[in-house]
Amino acid sequence: MIGLIGKKVGMTQIFGDKGQVLPVTVIEAGPCTVTSVRKPEKEGYTALQLGFGTNKETRFTKPVLGQFTKHNLTPARHVREFRVDEGHGYEVGKSLTVELFAKGEYVDVEGVTKGRGFTGVGRRAKSTPKAALTRLGWVIMRISSVVRSPSVVMRMASADFMGDHPVLLSHDHSMPAV
Repeated sequence: MIGLIGKKVGMTQIFGDKGQVLPVTVIEAGPCTVTSVRKPEKEGYTALQLGFGTNKETRFTKPVLGQFTKHNLTPARHVREFRVDEGHGYEVGKSLTVELFAKGEYVDVEGVTKGRGFTGVGRRAKSTPKAALTRLGWVIMRISSVVRSPSVVMRMASADFMGDHPVLLSHDHSMPAV
C-alpha cells in the first residue's frame, strides 16, 4: 500500500450538511519524490523509499548526500519506506502527490505525539491532589507507592519522560480525505 509523507499545518473547521461544525486537521501531504526502489532480488522485499521536504546540504552526512546525488535528486529532510506489491510501475525521481487518493477515500494517519519532556507524576497520572478527612484533620493525599506488606510494594505512576512516541489513527476512526 502506497502512502505519502506530510506535516501538520494546523486546525480549522468546516460546516457539515446539516450545519454542524466539524473540526478538521490540515495536513500538507507531498509532493514526495521516489528516492529509491527496493527490489526482492537485492533487498528481499519490494518497497518504495519516499523523500519529503528539503534542508541545507550541510545538514546531511556525506553518505546520505551520496544516495541523493547518485540519482541526481535534491536531499530530502524526511525519508520513509512504504511496502508495495510487485509491478507497481514507480521509478526513481517520480513525484507523488495527493492525487493518489480519490475524493472521500478513507486513509490511515500515523504521527508522533508532542514531546513534553521530563514530566512530573501528577501530570503523567492525570491526577490532582485530593483532600481527605482523617483522624488528624484534613490532609492532602499524594501519589506514591502503596505498601501491602513488607515484601510487596505496588508501584504507582512516577515522574518520567512523556510524549514523543508514534501513534496510528486507523481509518475506522478518522474522517475521509477531502
